[in-house]
Amino acid sequence: STRDWSSDVCSSDLERAMGRILLSVLIAVGVFAGTALNDSTTTAAENQPGDVWKEPFTGMEFTWVPPGCFVMGNHKGDADEKPAHEVCVAGFWLGKYEVTQAEWAKAIGGVQSWHITRGERFPVQGTQYVDTQSFIGVLNAKGSSKFRLPTEAEWEYACRSGGKPESFCGGSDVDRVAWHRDNRVDGNLTNQVGMKEPNGLGIFDMSGNVAEWVSDWYAEDYYAGSPRDNPKGPPSGRAHVVRGGGWIDEARLLGSAVRAQGKAKTISTKLLIRGFRLARDAE
Repeated sequence: STRDWSSDVCSSDLERAMGRILLSVLIAVGVFAGTALNDSTTTAAENQPGDVWKEPFTGMEFTWVPPGCFVMGNHKGDADEKPAHEVCVAGFWLGKYEVTQAEWAKAIGGVQSWHITRGERFPVQGTQYVDTQSFIGVLNAKGSSKFRLPTEAEWEYACRSGGKPESFCGGSDVDRVAWHRDNRVDGNLTNQVGMKEPNGLGIFDMSGNVAEWVSDWYAEDYYAGSPRDNPKGPPSGRAHVVRGGGWIDEARLLGSAVRAQGKAKTISTKLLIRGFRLARDAE
């Protein structure tokens, strides 16, 4: 019998075509599966130290502070820094810089500064506690997220680069990380944010430049009865806590455990060194 080559050719072509189709399907499925896995991994991944989120209205940058436990306070410090005690905080976002004049102008309008306008990258100063709440209220009304002042425990944990035993916010060399009375550049004036080295989380000026309001009410003996997990300070008081010290303070007052107090509404020379930075809860 005579072999029908045309039939073999057609069958071979069909098999090759089917093979190509199958291969294409397998490749497509593989690519899709890989993409889905990558997307799933990305979506499920937790925030990492050093991650930065930018608030869309003002452009304010926030750095991720991972959850953790640390020893808060200083057993060798002043009475209100004792006893040193273990505290654990949940992860949160914290302003990479102190709130600047440009960010204040964007939200509130005008200039919030004790001195003549210095420039967009200078921190706001001369703020009362009520000023911080006004700024937060305006920003929260924009709806991009919910902001607040950090708690005192969150502030110290972030200052210490995630709870490390650091004398200042970023290490033992105060001149490397902070502006203070003995190294300030321009007399009685602040410095632009971010000019010194950041701490271990990439956050700037937590020691020095301007002292920073936190959300807690102040009580000298609070540490004696402070809860371990996410303490928020006393339920009431006459003054709020201020942390970090300012550019006109001597270096020792910029220590990571040093506590100060400021009344919610007050006008004094100490007021001029006060600014703030914002926190944002993890979502």
